[in-house]
This record gives sequence, structure tokens and C-alpha cells, in this order.
Amino acid sequence: METLSLRVVAPPEAEIRTIPLPLEAGGSPCSVYLRCLPGAAAIHCAFVNGDGSIVLRTEVQATGGEKVRIGVALGTEREMRVWSPGRKVLTLPKEAPYEPPPTLRVAGSGTRLDLAFVIDGTARRFSFDGKQSVSEPWLGKQVWEEPVNLLAGFAAALVEGSQGSRFSVLAFGDEGMKGVEPEDLADGYLLRPPAGAGRFFPWSPERCREALSAVEPTPGGDFVDALAEALHACRSLPWGEGTRRIVLVCGDSPGHSVAHPLPPGADARVRRLDVDVEAEHLHERGVEIATLYFDPQGNAGLGQAVFRKELLAAARDQYRRLASLPEMAFELSRFQSEEAARVVKDVQGLLARRAAPGELIGVSEP
Repeated sequence: METLSLRVVAPPEAEIRTIPLPLEAGGSPCSVYLRCLPGAAAIHCAFVNGDGSIVLRTEVQATGGEKVRIGVALGTEREMRVWSPGRKVLTLPKEAPYEPPPTLRVAGSGTRLDLAFVIDGTARRFSFDGKQSVSEPWLGKQVWEEPVNLLAGFAAALVEGSQGSRFSVLAFGDEGMKGVEPEDLADGYLLRPPAGAGRFFPWSPERCREALSAVEPTPGGDFVDALAEALHACRSLPWGEGTRRIVLVCGDSPGHSVAHPLPPGADARVRRLDVDVEAEHLHERGVEIATLYFDPQGNAGLGQAVFRKELLAAARDQYRRLASLPEMAFELSRFQSEEAARVVKDVQGLLARRAAPGELIGVSEP
């Protein structure tokens, strides 16, 4: 009788393998105990025949590090039943396009680092004088100095102990709005440097600080800006072989998302690229994402309006979601360079995005 197997992440090598399940048609069910990989939002279960063909695909909702019990049974006609107590189980088509993204193995300590800063050129800082709110670009020369010091300090702590590390700086704005006359809604730049022109520079604290300081502010127009385009441009950066690859997104503007749309009225344009899709493509290229959300400071006046609160909450949620791990999503008001670098340097093992096979804990006999 053909054996039914399940793809899992098998310790101690943390490699994806298939394990046979102790099942017989019409017999008792078995339980598989799996741990959700860090970064994943679900455990992907691919049940396969002896020839490697997929019998059934399911996904079980879970959070990274969570232990999950999955029950499996075979009917008399070898029909499958899969369940998980207290959890939703989604059945997927068997075809290859429904394979989960590959896992990302974090490079070990001391590995050369390629760090790409993605800076929101439209980010604005709000203040409130008791009567009205006032905003100014975060990238204004004096205002921007403190974030530059924090970012440069983060990079210096992150590359410490490595040789041959590199950095890159990319800024994003948004596409122009035709027929719009007010200066604060006029177009500036979409990406700087333009897509395909980005490059890495040998690590130098002075050069890194200069490159960050040189980023110029740009008006954004609407609330959603070209973050997806910036992540797309990161895909074409000349990432080094054998390096640890990290993108740090800094700002307060979200990008377009189909799966997690922002509130109506946030976007005045038709968009081509999606932040979640681009983040997944970067993950497939072995690139981790950290985020630094420029959270509003204090009472922002207009920020107390219900609509604006919804926008800010949606932007914060997106920055958290884009980060490869929850602990890699930082906020400017609480950002400490060395501590943030320590958090990122401590990440190890396999990372997942969206869904991945579970790490095997054990299988119970029927």
C-alpha cells in the first residue's frame, strides 16, 4: 500500500524533508506536532504520495514559534481529512503555483553584510501649538540630522565584526499628479536613484552618514506613496553572494496593498506594484526586511481626526507586516541604534514569509 508522507522542516539540520505518516485507509487518525517557523503566518502542509505527487495542500493559521497539533485521517477510499483543534484549516489547489515561498536561511555571525536603506522622502513631522497642527518634512536639514545619526549608528553596530560589508541608500516619493497646482501636492521624484541605477558602496561610517544626509525631501500628494516601487528596485540591487542581505525601510508612508488595502481615500492613483508581493520577492532572493516607522510625536492636531487615525494605524500595521520578524519592526520614538542592531544580529536559523512547512516536533501513532 502506498505510503502517505508530509513535507516538514526536520531538525537538527532544519532541512525540508518528507516524513511517512503512520496511516492506513479506514484506520485510526494520527497527530502531527509542528512548530510554525519564525516570520510565517501559517503552516503549509503538503501531503505527498510515494512518487512525490501532491495529494492535498492545506494551510493552518499560526504565528511564528507556535506549536500546533494537526490531525490526519484516511478514509476507506483513501480520502483525506485534515484538522487542527481550534484553528482554521484552508485547503489549497495541488498545483505548483500554490507552493509557499522558500524559506530564508539567515547568514551566520560575522558574515559580510549588504544593507540597503529605503528612505521615505515624503515623511513629515507634525507638531501642535494648541490651535493648529504644523507639519514639516522629516528630511529638512536640521530635523533630519537626528534620524541620520540613529541610522548611521545602527549600521555601524550592525556591520561591527564583519569584513567587506556594504551599504546603499534609496529614497522614494510618488508619481506626479496631473492637473494639481498646490505646491505641496506637486510631483517631485519617484525613486532616487532611478530603478536599476542603485549600487552598493564599501562600508564607511562617514560615507554612510553623508549619503543619508544627502537625501532630499519630496512631496507625496496622496497618503499612499511609492514604497512598492522602492522594494521592487531593491530586487535589482547587486546583492553579493554569501552576504547577509537586509533592507531597512524608514518613513511613515505606506505602499499599495491588494491583500491589506488602506482606508478609502488614501490613494488617488491606479497602482501597478504591491508591497506584499515585492516583500515576498525579496524574501525569495534571501533579503530580510526591517522597518523603522516614523510614528507621530505627541498630539498631532489633525492626527486626532478619525480618518487620519485610520490612515496612521494602517501605515503602522503595514510597516509591522513588512518586517521579516515582529521584533524587526521598530518605531522612531523608541529607536535605539545599538539595541536595534543587537536584535537584528541575534536573528538566526530559518525565516519564513506568509506560510511555510512546519518544524517537526513529533508524530503520534494511531
